[in-house]
Amino acid sequence: MYRPPRDPRHALSALAALCLLLAAPETSAAPAKRFKTVGSGLIKIRSTKNRHRFSGRYRSARGAYLEAARRRICRVFGAPYGRLEGRISWRLIELLAHLRDVHKGGWIIVSSGYRGPRYNRRLRAKGRTVALASLHQYAMAADLRITGCLLYT
Repeated sequence: MYRPPRDPRHALSALAALCLLLAAPETSAAPAKRFKTVGSGLIKIRSTKNRHRFSGRYRSARGAYLEAARRRICRVFGAPYGRLEGRISWRLIELLAHLRDVHKGGWIIVSSGYRGPRYNRRLRAKGRTVALASLHQYAMAADLRITGCLLYT
């Protein structure tokens, strides 16, 4: 049997807690977008350098990112998964998936993904056009094309 609280302050506290509970979003609701540009949660990506490939889901239906997928995508880019600075960012993965979705492409073909600082210095020493502070060194850039997507007509 319910007994109302004797002290009116307790009643106000209970009412405030009820209002907060009703105002809170449902846990089953779709998660808010983490980035401005997002893909469908599916990606097909492969490398011309190391022949690794990944085709599958990188984000669950509830919006959680799947680390096992990122580990495999890092392998495609040739990026060290164990080091945070060389790990492919979720923002880049979302952007690539978005581009693939918008252009209704097939595979994302990576010709140059992660390049470590030492490899970058060697390319510059050979006379290649490589930026001194290339974003490839931080796994934030990629040279790629999307099959089935015409950029120039």
